[in-house]
Amino acid sequence: MSTQVKVGADTMLLIVVIFILAAIFAPFMTIWSLNTLFPQLNIPMNFWTWLAMEWINIMIIGRMGRISKRA
Repeated sequence: MSTQVKVGADTMLLIVVIFILAAIFAPFMTIWSLNTLFPQLNIPMNFWTWLAMEWINIMIIGRMGRISKRA
């Protein structure tokens, strides 16, 4: 027995906006947390470090997806 949940357009838009904001701010939060935990790193907050952190996040999430499918 399955139940279907109807999701409105406004809810879908909200979900998309949340994912976009998370993709934008998650790398900055990661850089900030690394700078807070390890002050000697002194990683600058700019576009290039954001892009590098985004790339690292993509690689880690991609590998986690492949690992979980094997199990």
